[in-house]
This record gives sequence, C-alpha cells and structure tokens, in this order.
Amino acid sequence: MNPDTRDELILRHLDGQTTADEATHVNRLLAEDAAFRARFFGFVDQVAWLREILNTGMSGAALAADRGSKPEMHAVMNAPPKPRPAPAPAPVEAPQGKFDFRQIYFNAVLGGIGGLWGWAVITLAGSWLYINYISNVYLRDALIGPLLGICIGCAIGCTDGLVASRSLRRLVHGGLYGAGLGALGGLVGLLLGEVLFGLLKGGVWPRALGWAIFGLFVGVSDGFAQRMPAKIRYGLLGGLLGGLIGGSTYEGLVSLLGRSSFGNRSAALAWGSAFGLIILGACIGALVGLVESLLRQSWLFFITGRLEGQTRTLDSSRPHTLGSSALCAIVLPGDPTVLDCHAEISYTDGEFAIRPRDGEVVVKRGGRSETVSQPFILQPGDRIHLGDTKMVFRNEEKKKP
Repeated sequence: MNPDTRDELILRHLDGQTTADEATHVNRLLAEDAAFRARFFGFVDQVAWLREILNTGMSGAALAADRGSKPEMHAVMNAPPKPRPAPAPAPVEAPQGKFDFRQIYFNAVLGGIGGLWGWAVITLAGSWLYINYISNVYLRDALIGPLLGICIGCAIGCTDGLVASRSLRRLVHGGLYGAGLGALGGLVGLLLGEVLFGLLKGGVWPRALGWAIFGLFVGVSDGFAQRMPAKIRYGLLGGLLGGLIGGSTYEGLVSLLGRSSFGNRSAALAWGSAFGLIILGACIGALVGLVESLLRQSWLFFITGRLEGQTRTLDSSRPHTLGSSALCAIVLPGDPTVLDCHAEISYTDGEFAIRPRDGEVVVKRGGRSETVSQPFILQPGDRIHLGDTKMVFRNEEKKKP
C-alpha cells in the first residue's frame, strides 16, 4: 500500500467511513506503528542508560570489580530501562498536493510529441515546398516558424481536453487556441531571433531569446482557452523559461552537429534537429505546468474519483463551475453522481465560497459535515463532497503557521 492510499484509508477511518475489514486493517497499521515506536524509544533508553554508566569515568575493569562489592551499582547496571510510553499518533492531514506531477508530465510528453511532429512537418515542407532552398533567411523563418508553432502549440493546448477533462470539445477548443497562438509565436519569435542573431554577430543565445518569445505565446494558450488570467500569468513565465532553456539546448545541439565532421553531416543535422525540437517542446510544456504549481495560491486537490491525485487551480478573478459538462470550468468526469453543473466556487470579499447549482454539496470541517444550501466560505483543509467525488480546498494565503 502506497503512502497516499494509506493516508486516505486512515482519513476515511477517522471520519467513520470504513468497512469492518478496512477498520481492522487500519487498527493493525496503527498497532504496528505503536510497536515500532516503543521498540525505537526502548533502544534510545538503552543507549542513554549506557551513556550514564560510562559518564561515571570508571574503566571497564573498575566496573567489573565494583559489581561484586557494590550491590547498588550492580542493581543499577542490571536494572531494565523504564519503558517510555508511545506517543499518541499525530492527526493525519490530507496531502497538500502543491505539485501536480501528472499535469507536468503530460505537458512535457505532449510538448515533446508536438516538437517531433513539427520536425516532421518542416522536413516535409522543406522537401515538397522547397523552403530550404529559399535564400532569404527571414522569409524562410517566416514560413517555418508558424508551422512549428502550430504543431507544438496545438499539442500542448490539447492537454486539458485529452488528459484532464477527457472532453473532445475542450480538446478541440484548447488545440485551436494553442495552434493559433503558437503560429503567432513562431512567426514573431523566429524572426526576432534572426534579427538578434544578425545584430550580435552570431551565437546560441540570440536565437534562444527568439525561442523564449515563441514559448511565451505557446504558454499562455491554455490560460486564454480557459479565460483564466492567473493561468495566463503562469503560462507566460513558464513558456518564457521553457522556450529559453529548450531553445538554447536546440540551438547548441544543432550548432555542435553542424561543425562536426564525423559521418554524414546532413543526417546528423536532421537527427539533431529532431531531438532538439523534442527537447524544446518538452521544456515549454513542463515549465508551464511547473511554474503554475509553484506560484498558484489557491487550488483543489482531488482525493477520490477519476481525478484522484490531481489538482485544479482556482482564479480569484472569475467563478469556477464544477460538474460533468464540458462547459464547466472544472470538469469532473467519470462520476455518474455528479450533475452537469453541480456547484460553483466564486471569490467575493477576499474569500472563496462554494454554493450548489444543480446538485448537493457537502463540506466537512473538523470532523463535522454540513450540507450547503447557500454560499459557504471555504477554509484551507475543507473537504468538499460532490456526489462520490471528494476534494480538499487549499489556499496558501490563508494557511496558519
């Protein structure tokens, strides 16, 4: 049993939601923990007792001689240590879920796939449309940049619909936003990189700055698709960093292979370009997800349902509807007990509040459950039940030390 499953089982046991077999299993786990702590502290007491004996300054021979002549010392040395009571188990809190590693992983994977797709497209376009034979480097970049931007932007933009919401509607919506902004970023970024490359007389970093602008446009696509200003800010920074890191790696790899004299130089450049673009797309996707996880202040962490272990960022500038419909801001797939528009979370007067829409909302706080009938102010650690889907509200601005 992994630690997250174990903690969730103990949480449900504390709430009285476990079966008899699960309760027996939890009690056995707690008994094993208590026995381990008792053995550990018993060992610590033995070490402390031996240290007290050694601190008397007596040698081993003197201790052996004194054992027969001093009964009180013999009794002290042979007396068993007093058992230390095992401490009461600390209350178990639901996992924080600050980092959504699933989102970061899939962003990176789809970004890498987009980079590989882009390499295939520009390779075919270079052969069929003779782009590689265009002498004007700015015109060539103006054609290659949008093609590459469409591929990487569309792939990263599909992450929400393909992985998070599992909705064809949102997949197409996000993919179109990603492709459009990616094409614009490819046009601006590659042209700007070429201009800087000429002004600074070559080098890796001038073009890497152009890739950073490209990553910026790709990174904000998800925020624009979901109309969330907070995600736009996170995507802007994440895409900028991802484009800079991935772009410098790509340019360095191509430059290195271009100067190499081993084997077939054209084949080496082709493979280097492929790997470089995969790294570029993966860096943009991963950094967008990582920066969002690092900088966000409020989010939902799912502890049951199909979204178990995942998170959803909350933006104070807009309300968030939750339900099974693809039109909701936060889609809860795979739960027949969740209605189309089940509930809504909004931000008013400096607080996040939840209210029911079409379905029942239950909030658990401090072991007590309350069925919500009107806007209910959420506190960090509140457990929200929508049908069979359970989640924990997190807000770092409200966290107590």
